[in-house]
Amino acid sequence: MGKMVKLGSGSQREIQDYALSPYACYLIVQNADPSKSVIANGQPYFAIQTRRQELADDSTFQRLKEDEKRILLHNEMREHNKQLVEVAQRADVETNFDFAIFQIGVEVVIIGNT
Repeated sequence: MGKMVKLGSGSQREIQDYALSPYACYLIVQNADPSKSVIANGQPYFAIQTRRQELADDSTFQRLKEDEKRILLHNEMREHNKQLVEVAQRADVETNFDFAIFQIGVEVVIIGNT
């Protein structure tokens, strides 16, 4: 994304800016250097928020019928796969082989955080 900022002279210039999803922020913070204060503060925050969401999702999920659970999980997986394809395309992943390697890398990062 582009963003306009004021310069010392009073003029403006467009700079490159980034908008990240909460999940992208989570992955970055969980894999970054905890000796940096912003990371050290972010890691417990995301750990607590993740656990809160897990507990809330679990009680809601347990009240569903089996068919509803299966549909919910199927839709969730489909959405995650769509997001993965979009990220891969932005990362210039072009061939099926490259995508397989990209997907394995993402899974390694996710598994490493659990």
